[in-house]
Amino acid sequence: MLITAADVAMIARVRRPVVTMWRKRYADAFPSAIDGRFDADLVVAWLTAHGRGNNPEPTRSLPMIELLVEARADVARAMELSAVLALRQAYGEMLVDDLAAPGPSGLTGRIAALDRLDCFGPEVLDLGDDLPRAAAAVDAFVDERFGAADAMGWLTNDCLVRHLPEFTAAALSPEASGLVSRSAVSLAEATARPGILDAAGVGFAWLQRLPPEWPQPVGLLRDESAVGRHSRRVVQVGEWDARVTMDERGWAVAVDTVLDADAAALFARAALGDDDQIRLVVGPARHLTDSDGATAPRDDLLRDGVVRAVVKLPAGCRPAHPREALALWVVAERDDTPFEQHRTYVADLTGAGLTQALIADLVDDLTVAAGDVASQQHRAWRVLRPVLTRHLLARGGSLVANASARPVKQLARPTLEALHGMAVDLGVGPLRLAPGRGPARTASSVQAGITEGWLRLIPGVRLALDQFGDGDLTVWSTDDGRLTRTSGVDRLTALAGPRTWLTRPGDVIFGPGPCAVVDPDGGSLVVTPARALRLADAAPVTAGQLARAVEASPRGTKPPQWRLTPLDPRQCAALSDAAARIGQRRAELTAQLDALNSFEDALLDACETNTITLETD
Repeated sequence: MLITAADVAMIARVRRPVVTMWRKRYADAFPSAIDGRFDADLVVAWLTAHGRGNNPEPTRSLPMIELLVEARADVARAMELSAVLALRQAYGEMLVDDLAAPGPSGLTGRIAALDRLDCFGPEVLDLGDDLPRAAAAVDAFVDERFGAADAMGWLTNDCLVRHLPEFTAAALSPEASGLVSRSAVSLAEATARPGILDAAGVGFAWLQRLPPEWPQPVGLLRDESAVGRHSRRVVQVGEWDARVTMDERGWAVAVDTVLDADAAALFARAALGDDDQIRLVVGPARHLTDSDGATAPRDDLLRDGVVRAVVKLPAGCRPAHPREALALWVVAERDDTPFEQHRTYVADLTGAGLTQALIADLVDDLTVAAGDVASQQHRAWRVLRPVLTRHLLARGGSLVANASARPVKQLARPTLEALHGMAVDLGVGPLRLAPGRGPARTASSVQAGITEGWLRLIPGVRLALDQFGDGDLTVWSTDDGRLTRTSGVDRLTALAGPRTWLTRPGDVIFGPGPCAVVDPDGGSLVVTPARALRLADAAPVTAGQLARAVEASPRGTKPPQWRLTPLDPRQCAALSDAAARIGQRRAELTAQLDALNSFEDALLDACETNTITLETD
């Protein structure tokens, strides 16, 4: 079996560049590549003989890799793999054990209940006697990744989209997917009606980027193609409140990724079928923004006043056609503005990079553009530009001419003198500060820290706290998207549970959002869905850095996507000392604030009960 360098990295549990380094450093011993691929058995033998990588038993990864290799070449095999992965998430961790147990598993009778989106049942049942082997390989795959959702993301992006034309044609780039997902969420949150609908039924690329904690319904128009069924599996594994529908009406936001339709079909899809709905349409820019000779249907929609925003996206948003430009429309019910004064909001992002800052500004602009006139009049537009709709119609040709986005302003970095002054004013300093030397530091990631061994991700404990008596054990948990720290759980009872562990000082507790906080004291229990990141003694980042990196990450991102900047050991130690001084000062100010609040309460009580009287002039 021939495997890629990325497969070698997965077997060895290292980053992809490590494999390249091995090939150069051990050129005489490392298995030779055959057309850019490696013999899996030789790779496993080399890893075992030389003790390289972080996988003590690389042989156990071979069934999983074999399944992935087969999926890259065969759509049917890929569908089996994603179906079993969806089953694994729906059934739970005991799937492999239950299938291996003697006697009937009873799975057939449970398929209907487990397959709530009608997306994997037939494929799973068709596997027959091969299901236990496939389930075992998928279980190993889930263990290698960050759970079933991350495994599905890797399968989708690194396997299906890269190797199968059907999925490549339906995919969007990570940046474009993030833009569509964040826009849909923001538009839905601004309405009184719940829910986001994938009106194409094949939107796996943007659906997988919905926030994990998204509480509103997610709908998918039924599509029985391989891409459509896989899109439903992505949503089922994501555990959103999802449902399959044949009716586009009744959803707050309908997202339609119409990537290969002709102009007539595209503009028919853009028309509103529900006046209370907002449609987010993504399609070729040659139809939506540029002049390709078929402008009459486009002009009809503009004349109706329902096209609120028109954005031409940069090339590269579609992996199947990297030189093709896509465009985005926001379509909503026409407002009460007379047509002579009606405005459409446009932007041309040709040549711009879809950075997180630009996406955030554009999402905010799109949300206001879909709203009421009063909000639009008070908006300080960052990316979109208001243009009279009648001028767009009179102009013809491109709808976004002269509408390039302004560069996003960067925050000014504080000067050395300013930092000195702030430290003294806040009672932290003076700190020993000096101008930085050398080039800017290179950013890394949480995933790199885990792979390199200086960072460890620890899952939260699965416990029902209401079953424990009162006690003194502090508990970290989540409540309404926020981390909470409470006390009162019986220590002995909690620690008697399986796989129970307590935090250490400096552990970073994080939860969905993402949100994060440093546990300064340790000795606490972390209850799922909260988890912890633990730094090794020689880690090149501080706990404060790590917590800030998590907090600053875009909404809905996961540990592999979080970025942070390592420091050299001396700087890391100095920054830790400074952080400790800041923490001590913060504790002092917090104590003073608490005392001030207590004094205010006592004074109010004394005055109200006439215990004391404040003298007046």
